[in-house]
Amino acid sequence: MLKKLDIYIIRQLLFKLFYCILSFTVIFIVVDLIDHIDKFIDASMPKTAIFKYYLYTIPWYISIALPMSTLISTVLTISTMNKLNELSTLKSSGVSFFRISVPILTIGIILSIFSFHFDNKVVTNSFKKRVAIEHENEMWGKINKNKKKREIFRQIGPEEILYIKRFQHTGNIATNVTLQ
Repeated sequence: MLKKLDIYIIRQLLFKLFYCILSFTVIFIVVDLIDHIDKFIDASMPKTAIFKYYLYTIPWYISIALPMSTLISTVLTISTMNKLNELSTLKSSGVSFFRISVPILTIGIILSIFSFHFDNKVVTNSFKKRVAIEHENEMWGKINKNKKKREIFRQIGPEEILYIKRFQHTGNIATNVTLQ
């Protein structure tokens, strides 16, 4: 049976865990979006496909963020209890530190089991769907031969930059080429 102390510690831990996972997931999505925006544009992916791509990527990011978030939320929970002198009060009341850490260890074991099943069922299925979206939109594959690229900059030396205003893949034709 859970005591009030256990419920309090679990509530504090899960609250911090939720916000840590949310923060990590948002950071991962933003970084990935910035990293792949050029591939989305080159593949001419519609907004709905990009949305589905990231919707199916979220479980993978949660899987990556879960261990880090568990560690950070545990440290934050213990340090907050220490900062508010709750640990000192509990120790002076005769509660051992092991007894205080039992709810945290229990949540850690539950999260480990959850992570195992989450990775094997949810993450693998969503990753397959994400790969299917990549293949449908030829995100990593061929470049559309009729597509024209504009505003291409390439650094070819320490102080030399090649600028191509327009490049057409059909016939490899470049127009308005400047070497700066």
